Amino acid sequence: MKPVESEEEGEKIKITCALRRVWIYITVEITFTMVWIFASTLSLVYYIMEVYRGNLLRIGLVEASISLATIAGTYITDRISVSKSFRAFKIGTIITILWLLIVMLSPPFIFILLAFYIGRLGDTITFIFKRNWYYEIVSDEEIALIEGSIESVRKALYIASPLLCGIVANIDPKLPYMFGLVFMIILLILYEVARKLSIKSS
Repeated sequence: MKPVESEEEGEKIKITCALRRVWIYITVEITFTMVWIFASTLSLVYYIMEVYRGNLLRIGLVEASISLATIAGTYITDRISVSKSFRAFKIGTIITILWLLIVMLSPPFIFILLAFYIGRLGDTITFIFKRNWYYEIVSDEEIALIEGSIESVRKALYIASPLLCGIVANIDPKLPYMFGLVFMIILLILYEVARKLSIKSS
């Protein structure tokens, strides 16, 4: 009986360690989702219309800037080594924070075009290398656990997103971006915690 109990105990310890290891990554994913819940397309439309008294042309110009940045970001990420994933997506996060700060300052519209270009560039780098980093430090089973744990939460957040953004933007068009900035700063802290946990567990 003892060997069986020992195996069961070992399995329980293994599961517990895995759960402790992935909770931080689940928190990272939910926090990352919250950034883009607030900094959504709806927030963009409200921001341009209210702050810049803009029209569909100005919104279209911003969207074009974002699309160009996505292409450029994909080109850049293809030339960065996978071994530098953590550093790359951390830099991407800092670039995104810079975008949010510029938006909060409401500079002339030409700088807003540049800001949203920078923001999407940072987001593209972050998105790609964050996923690569996950696969470097956690197993396939743990990745499945992370995705399974946050999927329902993510769906609920996206369903509530239009109402949440509408309420917040109605108070102040810049407020969604301020919330996004707060969540991005929290992400930087969580990345460091996650990195230290991965070093300890390796």
